[in-house]
Amino acid sequence: MVRQVTTKHGGSWKALLAISVATGGLLWHLLACTESPMTFSPDGKNLAFVTVEPYDEHDYLTAGSHAYRLMILSENKPLRVIEETANFMLSGPGYSPDGKRLCYVRIPLLTKERVELLVEIIKMRTKNFDGFDSFSWSTEPEPPKNIATEAPASQTSPHVDSLMMPSFEASMELAKREITNCKVPAVLIVRDTETGDVVSTTPFEWPLSDKPDESLLMNYLTIRPQYASDGKWVYLCVGDMVMAVNPSSGDRRVYALAADGLLSPDGETVAVLVESAVGFIRTDGQAVTYRRLEGELSRSGLAWVATDKLAVLARMKDAEGKDVLHFLRTDGTIVASQTLPLPEHEHRDENMGELAIAPDGAHMVLAYGKDVFFINRDGSVRRHWRGDEGQLMAQPKFAPNSKRIAMKVLKEEDSFRRVIAIVFFTPAGEEVSRTVVPKTNLALIRPASPSTQPAEQGPNGPG
Repeated sequence: MVRQVTTKHGGSWKALLAISVATGGLLWHLLACTESPMTFSPDGKNLAFVTVEPYDEHDYLTAGSHAYRLMILSENKPLRVIEETANFMLSGPGYSPDGKRLCYVRIPLLTKERVELLVEIIKMRTKNFDGFDSFSWSTEPEPPKNIATEAPASQTSPHVDSLMMPSFEASMELAKREITNCKVPAVLIVRDTETGDVVSTTPFEWPLSDKPDESLLMNYLTIRPQYASDGKWVYLCVGDMVMAVNPSSGDRRVYALAADGLLSPDGETVAVLVESAVGFIRTDGQAVTYRRLEGELSRSGLAWVATDKLAVLARMKDAEGKDVLHFLRTDGTIVASQTLPLPEHEHRDENMGELAIAPDGAHMVLAYGKDVFFINRDGSVRRHWRGDEGQLMAQPKFAPNSKRIAMKVLKEEDSFRRVIAIVFFTPAGEEVSRTVVPKTNLALIRPASPSTQPAEQGPNGPG
């Protein structure tokens, strides 16, 4: 199979050395992603989400330091805890098209000693890395094939614009990371939404960088597994790559290097961020299109407007630094760039914003922590919500019928921000309901002596 590569709008790719979870801009990106993504069931009656609560230290990789909870909030039913653990990091969940399955990622947490050992191993590998000069070549190479006559007639010669493709230096830097980093055995979990039982577990490797705490936190804030429309494949962006996993067969496919990925409504395209560009990757493997955009792109600023049209939130680099929505087709064509006339707000300078667009395209929501804007399609602001008593809003999510917006409410408690409630708004910004998220009973799930190999867990803990 030949992958056709098309490009739009030439430009420099010097910044691509930071193509994925680049540590140089990592902390800045964290300010744009304040919590993990949520997901509605296809019928809109259930909302699934994950929260994290600390013990006594800000340590995201050590087992026993934090409690992660996967929960489902249903109409007219009590909040239900599906899994509660201090041995694994849990990612945001995703519903299957029929609503009968819920998937998410588990990444094992480790002991402090194990974390320190892995970091030292990565540093040693990096220090001793001597380049890519050890390739083995055959002493009697095969004669070159006549590609013109032997290639199938249906193949299309790939078109490559060197200005738009990753540079040699960028590719080598990413290859070096792949060689020097350690791998952690992550698992894609699929559960039955009614019973909570585990239906399947599909292992894969998660790369651990030399800044493991930051790397794990970034995965918690950005991983959002999504089912394809046929319900067979799950797409997600983990570490430096966007990949597809088939929970039934265990098959795995790697599609591209990326910082974040969002599957189109028809399941035919994955939109990814690669620094100052957006990539459109066909899930059939036939084409990849990159388009470089103006401004700094938000990690939580991707939203599909239609099956072939994507909105991207960006902040311009000029003196005014206005927020702009770029609208693109999947062929890379920019349809429009819309400046958002937002008033000044407290968190603007430190938060790139989180974007949600209603499935019917009539309304939008932009959340900047303490400030949330409910916006009409033309960009006019219907309501400016401002948090009080230290409350923040995160991860706006429209229901499938476009009539409700769910958001996480965060508040600082004991020097740590935790999710205290889930609130629902109308598109006009009127609060409809609020469900309190109680604190977890940490003593019940904290391991007595954290293990480097956590045990498999049932719905409410080790089992």
